[in-house]
Amino acid sequence: MRPSAPSLRIASLVVAGTLTACFAGVPAAAALVTFDDLSDPAGIGTPIASPYAGFSWDNFDVLNVPAFAASSPGTGYEAALQSGSNVGFNAYGNAATISAAAPFSLLDGTFASAFWSTLQVTVTGSLGGTQVVSQTFDLGQNPASHIVFDPGFRNVDSVTFTATGVAPGQTTPPGTQFGVDDLNLVSSVPEPSGLALALAGMLTLGCSASLRRRPLS
Repeated sequence: MRPSAPSLRIASLVVAGTLTACFAGVPAAAALVTFDDLSDPAGIGTPIASPYAGFSWDNFDVLNVPAFAASSPGTGYEAALQSGSNVGFNAYGNAATISAAAPFSLLDGTFASAFWSTLQVTVTGSLGGTQVVSQTFDLGQNPASHIVFDPGFRNVDSVTFTATGVAPGQTTPPGTQFGVDDLNLVSSVPEPSGLALALAGMLTLGCSASLRRRPLS
């Protein structure tokens, strides 16, 4: 005997309500980080205070590129700049980290070596204190490079950028700063497989609830 139309409506309401309750506390916040809402009026670099754009920033500074270029033209910061007047950079050329309390995704961004003709950057992603992914890429000063990150960066709670000079005779640091703009981060998005399992579970609960409401005759 097929369930009646009222039973199906009840099941649908149960599923929808349960899904809403389950995922109401899970933000799916996309952040295109342009650094343009930060202040560095003198163009000398200003530490990024955490939290910013929903993330913690360790050893990342913001740089007002036009102000910096007025006294130091021709750096890779100008190539990295994609919008507005600001870029982010790894202060003093040292390792810099973005982290959050909940897992997030690092998707892509625009990067350029600030001073060296060739710069190698290694990015490591960790989850719960364990490294789960690593990616290395080379940067020049101009043009900038649009870097798309490995899918393994779509479920991390910390990413660390470490720059190393690879040109002959160069050492690290100093001089290993890179500029970054339009960094695409997405916080706390359920994995597709997990979401599918949750939907299946909620559907089962909804159908069970509708059957309990049917008369036994």
